[in-house]
Amino acid sequence: MPRHALLPTLALAAMLGGPAYAQTAPSPEQAKALEAQVTAWLKQVTGNSVTLPARPIELTPEGDHYLVRVPLGGLGKVQPANAAITMKARALDGTRWALDDQQFPADLTVTTSEMVPDAPDAKDPSPTGTHSEAVTYHAVVGKQDVHGVFDPTYSTATTNGGTIASMDLTKTGGAGASTTHLGRMTSQSSTQPTDPAHINLLVDGTGEDYTIKSAMPDGGSISISSSRLHVMSAISGLAHDQLLPVIQSLAAIGKLSQGSHPDGDQQGPTPAEKVAMRDLLQKAHALLTGTKVDESLEGVKFDVSGTSGSIGKVQISFGGDAPQNLLSADMGLTLDGLVVDALPPNLAGFVPTHFTIHPTVSNIAVDALTKMGMDATAPVKPGGSPAPDPDVQALFAHGGLNAGFDKLAMDIAGTTLEGDGKFVVTGPQTVTGQAQFTAKGLDALITKMQADPMLAQGVPVVIFLKGIARTTADQSVWQVSVNNTKLLVNGVDLSAMAGAMSK
Repeated sequence: MPRHALLPTLALAAMLGGPAYAQTAPSPEQAKALEAQVTAWLKQVTGNSVTLPARPIELTPEGDHYLVRVPLGGLGKVQPANAAITMKARALDGTRWALDDQQFPADLTVTTSEMVPDAPDAKDPSPTGTHSEAVTYHAVVGKQDVHGVFDPTYSTATTNGGTIASMDLTKTGGAGASTTHLGRMTSQSSTQPTDPAHINLLVDGTGEDYTIKSAMPDGGSISISSSRLHVMSAISGLAHDQLLPVIQSLAAIGKLSQGSHPDGDQQGPTPAEKVAMRDLLQKAHALLTGTKVDESLEGVKFDVSGTSGSIGKVQISFGGDAPQNLLSADMGLTLDGLVVDALPPNLAGFVPTHFTIHPTVSNIAVDALTKMGMDATAPVKPGGSPAPDPDVQALFAHGGLNAGFDKLAMDIAGTTLEGDGKFVVTGPQTVTGQAQFTAKGLDALITKMQADPMLAQGVPVVIFLKGIARTTADQSVWQVSVNNTKLLVNGVDLSAMAGAMSK
């Protein structure tokens, strides 16, 4: 995506970490020195994972600013051959820099390769291996207006954002063809220092007229479009000095994973990949204190190999934080206005028009999770004992894991269902807790199901559930209690009933 492709250029401003030269116009000597700094920094970032060109960044004095060019030849075979991301870097006061007129190439073609699953044949109808195939990406980007102010020391607030008129990306070859279109995009990102070592990061972006079409390996196709999409992400307590080492570890893992299992014979990570994963676990410790992501799509239309439909709005969120080194996390999913075109009228009425769920988990010891990862990637000497099994029980050493859902709601055929629940997991097979579910309009649902031969067979189940509910007027309530293998619903022991039926 062009917007994201510009983000690495902001990181390049880390080479401007010294005092800004705001008093005088930049000179060729300063440009040469800064270019050398950036090149050294890029080599440090990429390590041996990327082969850099002789001049991975080019700085030229131009009036009161530097013209910055980041050649894209390292992506593969590019057309035009001189394609580059460009911007104007102008020194401000202190260590701040203005990054103006950030531009991604308006028309760019990149040919590279990707790993593709082997195709089945008479000798091997279920192949597990992969092979490399050429893949070409063609990006066409509309008018761009992107500007920012960056402080590589992160001691002051930074901002970056703007608009891009449109973006079209076409992929051919490789695992399958695809096309992506995104209309007008607006975005804004900012950082705010919280102390000398940490920052809060906020990114907010909106796109219009989004469409993606892809061919699937089985010969089918998938098409999804949305009139509007919005993404908001927030990271708190980001240790900016740790970010570079984490990027290096991720790059190392990416390089190792490419072609490491070409024949599909190797199960699980290789010894080298385990070493890289352990390195990432160590460097990512205490990288941030919390994160939150919220995505929404409106006016969605989809077609999956001929099965089409629409959704009024989809909203997905997830986040987490770890106060006192105990992880809490949550996610959310909401669907409104789901329509499946191919369903006959009698079944279409039973498609949920609204669905939302918000599960949560908390009290997870971060140190125990990290140790499990370290145990799973522990090196084993030739002829030595296997790596120790991860200590799963340590996860429950802080009084057990808290799991549940703050909200569960569904509207179907004129019936509404709502619920919430909280559970404590004190071991791999020990769970206690309670939940409550409330339904309104259950009689109407039963009547509609009885009128349809395809759904009538499910009526006894609904009648049974209504029979054990506590009913007031048109409302049915189920109080659920879980105690390890025992399940009670309004005092009725369903676990005992299930055991008796299985005999």
